[in-house]
Amino acid sequence: MHRSSSRTPRSRSIFYRAGPLCALFVAASMAGCGGGGGSGGGSGDGASGTSTGGSDGVQRDGVIEASSQPPEFDTWERHMTEYGRKWGQELQNETDYLKRFKLRYYDAQRIHEQIGNYLGESQPWRSYAEAAESVYKRYLENADFRAAGYQRFPHGLFIDATRNDDDESFEYLARLRDRPPFSFPSRSDGEWRKQKYSREVAYSLETQVLADRAGHERQTGRIRALADLALGHVDIWVTRNYVDTDPDWQFCQAFMGGLTASALIAHYERSVEVGDPDARVLPALKRLGNFLWDTMWVTNVNGSGYGAFEYVQPATSGVGGNAPAPDLNMLIAPMYGWLFYQTGDERWLNRGDDIFAGGVELANLQSGKRFNQNYRASFQYVDWRTRGLERHGI
Repeated sequence: MHRSSSRTPRSRSIFYRAGPLCALFVAASMAGCGGGGGSGGGSGDGASGTSTGGSDGVQRDGVIEASSQPPEFDTWERHMTEYGRKWGQELQNETDYLKRFKLRYYDAQRIHEQIGNYLGESQPWRSYAEAAESVYKRYLENADFRAAGYQRFPHGLFIDATRNDDDESFEYLARLRDRPPFSFPSRSDGEWRKQKYSREVAYSLETQVLADRAGHERQTGRIRALADLALGHVDIWVTRNYVDTDPDWQFCQAFMGGLTASALIAHYERSVEVGDPDARVLPALKRLGNFLWDTMWVTNVNGSGYGAFEYVQPATSGVGGNAPAPDLNMLIAPMYGWLFYQTGDERWLNRGDDIFAGGVELANLQSGKRFNQNYRASFQYVDWRTRGLERHGI
């Protein structure tokens, strides 16, 4: 919700485009397109310090010509508006608090703000985002901001604080950074190294990074410690060297890998901007991307011609089976787009396109949660893919 403010506006670091394929940065640490603290070399191991500057703010007129769009792109756009209106109206019209709260899971505020920005339309998307915002803020207030780890969604608040200049969202973002569980890694006594806490750690890291981007004091120690934990989770999945001795917690869920990758990418992008690039991230995500593709990708789901990742490997009682889960493709695809942008290796482009197409064609959007999962981060795939094609001349 917009509230007038007398404070100095903060850098709107990822939501406006200065012409196609180039993010506009007000912060003095950023200059030019795709550049932060380094040379922008595309095939290195992460030491070059190349940042895309984030990509939630992709706009339709910034996406390259139709001949170079990802497969099933028109369907992705059509579903965005068709189901976006459906679930946005549900959010607006639902009067039961718990039902409305469930409809905004996976950050419907962020999603509707992204759709509006992509289309260049304020309404009805702003109203849908406000409906999601109001119920989430009520939850945070009722919990004294001690949100459950899996309910920690900072992006909508960040957009409201930076794009809409909302003071309340700015302050709520700091509280969401500091008050929930998993906020202070020094208190974990090593327990958070277990991969069963990967989502909680990833969401905490993202919240730290976005609070920093919004203008709150950077918590360098916490950010580094959370990144250490997230990188450790990647290593556990890839090596299967589980810290947790309980066999019921010795598995990999591909979408959890995608959530961790998104958090590490956000951390990396910001680390470049502040002049201290974390060179560990790119090689770690290469390992994760190869691992998920080689061990969990199903090429032709039910003879459809489209693919998806297995839900969990191995099948685990109380978690689920290893059947393909295309509803979750779009939580994983952005990592492949970012890897393509960083390296220029067309393997990442081809894999990402297969993941994107499978998500578009096979995902069931007949629930608000699944719609939100599919449009939470798929804008990032489109954006990083677009930037990568231009950057590498492909």
